[in-house]
Amino acid sequence: MLINKTPFIRIASIRFMVSLIAGLLLPASVVWAGYDFDGDGDQDLLVGDNGSFSALLLDNGAKDTWVSGMTASGWDVMLMPDVDGDGDDDLVYQNEDTGDLLLKYYDELSGNNFSGQYYGAVSDSLAAAGDFDNDNDEDLLFLRDGGNLIVWRMDNGLKNGAVWLGAWPAYNLAAIADLDGDGDDDIVMQNPTTADVAVLVMEGGNKQVARWIGRWADNTVIGAGDADNDGDADIFLQNSDTGSQMLVQIENAQKVTGRWIGTWGGVTTRSIADIDADGDVDLVQENINTDSVQVVELEAAQKVTGKWLGTWSGFDVRGTVDAHDDLDDDIVIQKGGFVYLVEMVNGQKSAVTSLVQSSPIVIP
Repeated sequence: MLINKTPFIRIASIRFMVSLIAGLLLPASVVWAGYDFDGDGDQDLLVGDNGSFSALLLDNGAKDTWVSGMTASGWDVMLMPDVDGDGDDDLVYQNEDTGDLLLKYYDELSGNNFSGQYYGAVSDSLAAAGDFDNDNDEDLLFLRDGGNLIVWRMDNGLKNGAVWLGAWPAYNLAAIADLDGDGDDDIVMQNPTTADVAVLVMEGGNKQVARWIGRWADNTVIGAGDADNDGDADIFLQNSDTGSQMLVQIENAQKVTGRWIGTWGGVTTRSIADIDADGDVDLVQENINTDSVQVVELEAAQKVTGKWLGTWSGFDVRGTVDAHDDLDDDIVIQKGGFVYLVEMVNGQKSAVTSLVQSSPIVIP
């Protein structure tokens, strides 16, 4: 998974999942941000309402086109990786009754049509996606009983073998990111009982080594992103009780140091993204009591400043998109059927643009 696309782990299922950070069930009308369905460099939104899904394509920060045909009756959208390496994110569906797996490929050159690949019933649970073999096709990661991890290596959108990565029954998946800068995404795991953090270092679609990173009691991994612009993703943790957040600086998939970023009571990190286009990811945070949104800017893995962006009563941060293809990630907020884009330039709020205004969301 490319860090500039979405630093957070792509965890299935997006329809029934809990929010990665907030721990809150998503409402019936939902928006997922950070996917480029038309390969134009401007990231888009996936909008879901009562089991129906459509893409809202963005062009230079404005609403461009609605794309329908992203719904299959009885199927749930699980993940949105680029499994065929064409620059357009695709969709992975799973049948809610049979467990059958279906891939539908989006191609902006085909008139917004989808072609599909059916795989039949899959007994393993689809867990995440990442490019584990550095071929630009994102692969699929499955979880089997007993903590067994299996990678489906994807080649031009087709399954090209499965690789067993071992059994890790005591660990949960925490993040997918390239921690050693070799182009292969690695797998970050955490033991929920002991708080131990470990990494499966991947090379060529296979596990190269399993490495213990450290133990941080009462802290939970919330994501990964390159906080020091060295090409190796770093690991972010948060204490949900105190609001304390910290960064584990990584080099060559090994811990360099652990660093406290700050403590913000009632504040939770919603997204890890590059808000100021400096190559270091920043933290987009929301106060769950006041609905205010702030950004913590990072440089060289240290906090530079905290910046309040505004308060939008009843709105939730849904994620970040680079809606202008300008390297400044923008922030998507939603309240029911109302979706807005908080546009960012060099870490400053430049505008707030309405993308959808309907309650509930009406999908063409």
